[in-house]
Amino acid sequence: MNKRIEEQIRKEAECYMAQSRPNWNIPHLYAAVFYMKELINNEGGNPRILLPTIYFHDIGYAGMLKEGYTFKDNDKVKILHMQKGAKMSKTLLAKIGKFSNDEIEQIAYLISIHDNLKEIKTLDAQKVFEADSLAQIDFKQVPPNFNKENFLQWFDFFNENRIPLFKTQTGKNYLTNLLPLAKNYYN
Repeated sequence: MNKRIEEQIRKEAECYMAQSRPNWNIPHLYAAVFYMKELINNEGGNPRILLPTIYFHDIGYAGMLKEGYTFKDNDKVKILHMQKGAKMSKTLLAKIGKFSNDEIEQIAYLISIHDNLKEIKTLDAQKVFEADSLAQIDFKQVPPNFNKENFLQWFDFFNENRIPLFKTQTGKNYLTNLLPLAKNYYN
């Protein structure tokens, strides 16, 4: 992807990511982009689709979650944030002007399903899911924003629902390294 276009996308994403989940969203964004680039490099994929998707995947949370939010608060707005983020991404990508309508639709679709675990059915959706998940559990780059009680609820959900869905070798390798650190975070 053209560096200038990526920079425009990054700036737009940061603007919205800064409006929710204080002290977590921006580091999560950078980590998710890092993991997406690793997945593209090692597993393949179209950066013109996958990079804008991962930059914009959580912009729909803008204005929804403030300081002190809980795991349940986050879970309540999960579907709404995907719908809102997909719509926002269409507007932002049209404004940037370097993407075809088909690319914009594909990006918006991936955003609209990225946290709906039953909809992770394509290779692109898999990569978005894995980059997002790795960025959630990489506590060196993105320390948890939950208290211990909410962290444990989140961690149980992650273990039961996200870990079994990892399919790429790259994702599995990173997960193997990150999981022990996460398990011991509050010990």
